[in-house]
Amino acid sequence: MKAVRTIIGLEYICGLYNKKYTNVAEELGVSRQVVSVWIKGTKPIAKKHLPKLSKMFNLPEEYFQRQITELDKLDIQKIKLHNEKTEFEYEDTITDPDTGEEITITRTYIEEADMFNDAYIDYEKNIINLTNRIKELIHDRFNDEYDDTGGLPYNALSEASNILNLYEKLTKIIKHGGIFNNIINDVFDGMLNYQHDFMGRSKNQNRFTKKVTKLIEQEQDRQIEEAKLWVTDDDETDDLL
Repeated sequence: MKAVRTIIGLEYICGLYNKKYTNVAEELGVSRQVVSVWIKGTKPIAKKHLPKLSKMFNLPEEYFQRQITELDKLDIQKIKLHNEKTEFEYEDTITDPDTGEEITITRTYIEEADMFNDAYIDYEKNIINLTNRIKELIHDRFNDEYDDTGGLPYNALSEASNILNLYEKLTKIIKHGGIFNNIINDVFDGMLNYQHDFMGRSKNQNRFTKKVTKLIEQEQDRQIEEAKLWVTDDDETDDLL
């Protein structure tokens, strides 16, 4: 597997802002070679230059020195977008719904493209955050079930794999279609509502969601009772032995 090259923030920021290393060096009063050394990670950026870089790009100092993640990149893009977006206030006249009189209000104009790009960056961040949470949940399940007794942790692997299979089934359902998204959403709401009730909270539900919640409750109770019977049978067998 090919290793992913890590980059420090300064390299990414220069590329994003289309800023040449030579120009950065000139504005900082250092040589081009010094900037190259920073980019390669051979030496850290001198602290005295961080405020200058922050002012140069209008970005927080924290991003320039460290090895940045995909989330960092999106955060930098978002800050850049906010710094450069077209925004201004203007006065508008509307009719007061209570008095019927015309009143003047101040509105803020933002370019539609800027609003879309801002929303799209948040969308990309949500994908990364969700992916990270899924990975953490699966790994946490493995760690929770891991029994450090010297044997191979097959049970832990099985539990983690079961969670992975749930996500795989969900992706297949969404990918192949055939079920309206609102129905899928209602099914999940039914499961969430069962958890809320179980934890002493309630939530408004539509008729279909209530049915899902009720079915889950009935099946949970059935499986709990079934498990109790298995335990009772095992205890009786032990007594006979």
